[in-house]
Amino acid sequence: MKPSFNANFLRASIALALVAMALFVSPARAQSTLYWAGGTTNITDGTTIPTNFTTLSGNWDLTTKNFATATNGATYQAWSNGSIFSGYFGGWSAAYTTEYSRITNTANVDVSGFSTVIDKGVGSGNKWATMGADSARTITLLSGTIIDVRGGEANIASDSSGINMGLWINQTGTNVTLAGSGGFTKTGNYAFRLSGSHDGLTGTVNILHNGRASLDNNAPGRVILSGSLAGITNFNISASGFAAGTATALGSTAGFNVSDTSDNQLNDAAVVNLAGVGIFQFTGANGSTETIGSLRLASAGILNLSEAGGTGILAITNGIIRANDRAQLSVQLTSAGTN
Repeated sequence: MKPSFNANFLRASIALALVAMALFVSPARAQSTLYWAGGTTNITDGTTIPTNFTTLSGNWDLTTKNFATATNGATYQAWSNGSIFSGYFGGWSAAYTTEYSRITNTANVDVSGFSTVIDKGVGSGNKWATMGADSARTITLLSGTIIDVRGGEANIASDSSGINMGLWINQTGTNVTLAGSGGFTKTGNYAFRLSGSHDGLTGTVNILHNGRASLDNNAPGRVILSGSLAGITNFNISASGFAAGTATALGSTAGFNVSDTSDNQLNDAAVVNLAGVGIFQFTGANGSTETIGSLRLASAGILNLSEAGGTGILAITNGIIRANDRAQLSVQLTSAGTN
């Protein structure tokens, strides 16, 4: 079994980054980490945790013993609400192909965090661990939830290929809904993608990235929204500038990509804060007008306006606000027709 990230170490390193950026996240609490092993039946104690993405497909519920309590697979149990979900997904093909490891939610669950590794090896193309359901299910994110999605061990900090790899909620269908009052913090250099409506999730979303990336609209470490997060009132998008808890600047970026296919996917009063080369990309479709409250710059940021087969409008009610004279915004127009 490949080693997974230690939850306490993860929280400690992220806490340093948040202090540096003056962002608020609820204090870390002691939670247990459970290691996903896939399948639809109970797993015998002592079984090695699989790492192949196909084997890791299975049902996530409250009765099936398909979570290990440690990386050695000595003991298996059913999901315990409030735990951290840890999954290590490898075995992808080397060819440029789209591949999925499909986790089916068959119960409502409470989660304190996700620690997800997509170890693509020499593979390329789209590689996703997906979560979906055949009927309505809710994943409640508890206060202080950290969603860490990253590449394999050899390229944890430097791999910029994670723009099309990561963890995807509702890759098919829209039955899984995120809920909770504390938002979440996204870390790691691979993507967290949300489809479907998650308007019952309120609070603040922090999008942080501590790996290398080129300065374009395809920032790895991004959150990709093709559904709605209308309950979120604050988005903090920033490079942490820290690696493994040390003050080592990496010149990284963090991104929030919104594919706007209908109005009100974002809260009309939402504040989007950009710092440390944070990227806010808006892709508008025909007839779409998305309104937010303001776009605020703490330092450097990028606003990317893109087109998806039509024209769309991003309305910023209170305009663009700079923290000081040195705060700079770069505006990118990747195709004609988007306002």
